Amino acid sequence: MSTIDQENPKMTVKESKIPSTEPLTPRDMTLEGRLRTARKSLAHHASRLKRRKKLVRKSTMSSMDPATMLLKAALDQPAIEHAIQAISTPDESEYEANGLFSDEKDEGLQMLQEKLTELQTCEQMIAQNGTELIELLARDGNLINRNTLDRIVLFKMTAKAMVDASVAFSLAAAQVLEKSPATPTPPTLTLTAKAPVGPTRSVPLLQTSKPKLSNRADSMVSTTSEEFFDANEPDSRGERDDDDGTLSNSDTRTPSPRLSSRRSKVPVRPSNSINYLALLKKCLGKDLSRISMPVDFNEPLSLLQRQTEDLEYSSLLDRAAVETDPERRLAFVAIFAISTYSNTARRSAKPFNPLLGETFDADRRFDFGWRAVSEQVSHHPPTSALSAESERGWTLDQSYTVTSKVKGRSLCVIPIGGTVLRFGDSRDVFCFEKAHTYTRMTNIMTGNIETDNSGEICVRNLQTGAKAVLKFHEPGYFSKEVRKVSGDVSNAGGLIKFRIEGVWDASATLFQVDSADNIEAEEVIWRVNPPVKDAHLMHNFTKLAIELNEPEPGLPPSDSRMRPDQRQMEEGHWSQANLTKTQLEEAQRARRKALEAQGIEWQPLWFRRKDPSEMLDKYDVYEFNSTGYWEARNSEKFDEFVNIFDANNV
Repeated sequence: MSTIDQENPKMTVKESKIPSTEPLTPRDMTLEGRLRTARKSLAHHASRLKRRKKLVRKSTMSSMDPATMLLKAALDQPAIEHAIQAISTPDESEYEANGLFSDEKDEGLQMLQEKLTELQTCEQMIAQNGTELIELLARDGNLINRNTLDRIVLFKMTAKAMVDASVAFSLAAAQVLEKSPATPTPPTLTLTAKAPVGPTRSVPLLQTSKPKLSNRADSMVSTTSEEFFDANEPDSRGERDDDDGTLSNSDTRTPSPRLSSRRSKVPVRPSNSINYLALLKKCLGKDLSRISMPVDFNEPLSLLQRQTEDLEYSSLLDRAAVETDPERRLAFVAIFAISTYSNTARRSAKPFNPLLGETFDADRRFDFGWRAVSEQVSHHPPTSALSAESERGWTLDQSYTVTSKVKGRSLCVIPIGGTVLRFGDSRDVFCFEKAHTYTRMTNIMTGNIETDNSGEICVRNLQTGAKAVLKFHEPGYFSKEVRKVSGDVSNAGGLIKFRIEGVWDASATLFQVDSADNIEAEEVIWRVNPPVKDAHLMHNFTKLAIELNEPEPGLPPSDSRMRPDQRQMEEGHWSQANLTKTQLEEAQRARRKALEAQGIEWQPLWFRRKDPSEMLDKYDVYEFNSTGYWEARNSEKFDEFVNIFDANNV
C-alpha cells in the first residue's frame, strides 16, 4: 500500500493527485507510477465486472431444474404461436352418426391436440436454440465459454423434450385410432406452425413414401430412422423383395419340428436402479470377463446365443452362394459382416458369460435353411466356437475370445478371432475379423448410454487374394455421418470393382464402379428388419433373439436354455438369479480346481482344435464334430454331456 493510502485509507484515486507545479522527487515519481497502475487495474476490473454481470443474467437458467428451464425458455418466446387445424371431411355427419365426435372421442382429440401443441413448442425451441448454438460456435471457434455451455445444455434438454413429446403424441394418437370406427376414415390432423417469419407449413402425421437412393451421396445422408422403418416385408425364405431387390430375412418364421409355434415376446424387463459410479470404480481398467457382475447388467441370453444372432441375415450368404462373379460374391460376404452389428446400437446390456462346456444349438432349416452349434471351449481366456451349415450351399465356422474393459466412461468389447466362410460350388474361402464395440456412458448420474462400433474389417478371399476393406466411422459431435460404414471391394490385382456404403444398423448399398471410379450400377442389398412390437420393453430384442432362449423339449443338460440363472432373470426374478449365478460360478471354480489337482486339461466335447498344419488361416482354429453332436441331439442320448448347471455337481 502506498504512503497516501496509509495516511488516509478512505482517500480515492482522484483525491490523491500529485501537484504538477512542484518538482517531482524519485519517491513522487514512484507514487505516480503506482497510481497510474492502480487506475488501469480498476478500469480493467470494472470492465470484467460489467461483462460478468451480463453473463450472469444469461446463465441464470443453468441453476434451474430441467422442468423450470424448459418452462422459462417457452415463456421467453412470446413471438412463437401455434395452432392445430383439422381437415374437415365432406361427410362430417357420418362421423357424428357413428359416434366419432362423442364425448369420449372429443376428449381423445383434445388430448391429441395438447400433445401436438407440446410437440410444436419443442420444435420451435430446438430450431431457435440450434441456430443460436451454431452462431456461438462459429463465433467462438474452439473456445467453450459459459454462454455456449448453457446453450448446449438447453439444446440437449429441448431435444430430449422433443423425443418425449413425440412418444406421448404417438401413444395418444394410437389410443384415438383404436377408439375410432373402422369404416369411415377419421379426419387427418395437420400440424400448422405459425412462425413470425416464413410461410405456414403443414406436416402430415403419417408419411408412407419411400426415399430412393439415387447416388452415393443420397445413401450417405439417409438418416437411421428412415432406413430403419423402410424395411419391406420379405418372403418366407428371406429372398429378394420384388420391389427393390433388397435382402431381409422373414418375420414370419416356420416353427422348429420340436415346437408347434414360436413365441413372439418375452417378459418385460423390470426397471432397476444401477449405481454406475460404483461399477466404474470397481471395473476401471479390468477385464470384465474375470469379474462377477450382477444380472442387472445382463440380458437373458448367453454369449453363445448372441453369437448365433450373427446368422439373422443369412439370406445374404444364400445369395452369395449363387453368385458367379467372385468380386460380387465377396461384396455380399462383406455386407453380411456389416449385418452382424445391426442389433448392437439398441442392445447395451451384456450377455451372460457361458460356463465352461456350455453349449447351444439352433436348428432353423425350416425357415432359414441352416443349423448351428456353439460351445464354450475355454474359460480363461473365454473363447467360444460356432459352426453353421446351410442347405443353400455354404458353411460358417468362427471362434472368438472376447475381452472387455472399462476405460473412463466407456466399456470396450474387443473380439479376438475370426469367421471363416466356405461355399460348396468353389474352393473359395473367405475370412474376416470383427470390429471393436464401444458402449459409452453419456451421463454417469442418470446412466444414459449409447453403443457404437469403430475400426476396420478386412474380408479376404484366401484363394484368390481379393479383399474388401470396410471402415466403421467414428461419429463426430456435429457430424451427420452417424453409424456410417463404407468400403471398397477389389480384385487380386488391387483394382476396385465395387464400393459399399451404408449405415451399419439400417442398410447397405452396393455400387459397381469402373476403372475411373464412375458408378455404373447401384443396388440396396440389405435393410434391417423392422423392430417387433414393444421391443424397447423386452431388452430391444429382435424376433430371432426372442426365439433363441425359448425352451424346447429334449434339450441337452449343458444347453444355454437350461441355464437356471438366465431363465430366472428372463422371468424377472433378479434376486434369485443373482444368487443362482453365484452358486454356478462357485461350482465351476471347484470343478476347475479339481481338474488342476489331477493334472487334467479341459478338452471341448464337440470341437477339436486343429493342428497348425491343418489351418488355412490363423483363425481357422476349430473343427466341429457335426455327425456326433446331431446324432446325440436327435436321439436324446446325453451321456457325454456334463450337467454344468447343477450347483452340486462339483
